[in-house]
Amino acid sequence: MRDIWWRSVEHKSKEENDFIVNHFKKIMQRPFWIGIHDTQEENNWQWGSSNLNKRPGDFFNWAPNEPSNAYNNEDCGTIHVNGQWNDRTCSDLLPFICEADPQID
Repeated sequence: MRDIWWRSVEHKSKEENDFIVNHFKKIMQRPFWIGIHDTQEENNWQWGSSNLNKRPGDFFNWAPNEPSNAYNNEDCGTIHVNGQWNDRTCSDLLPFICEADPQID
């Protein structure tokens, strides 16, 4: 039996980040949600599906001066067409990119 689980895409390397940008650049007219957040503790970024904390040395691709936590209200991450990340208010209405995780029994 094969189940497919969908989750927000997690960019764990420069290669994965570049793949996403190259694959979606034709439709990336605005930022996309990527699945990283710091809602539990400020500046402690986690991937939404796994709740694994990012650690020093892990891949990040923040734009200059980001994450900024503007107005003390930006806790979710987006990716722009140039591949750089930004933090935004989690309630902003934006498209998102998902990845499949096939589970085979």
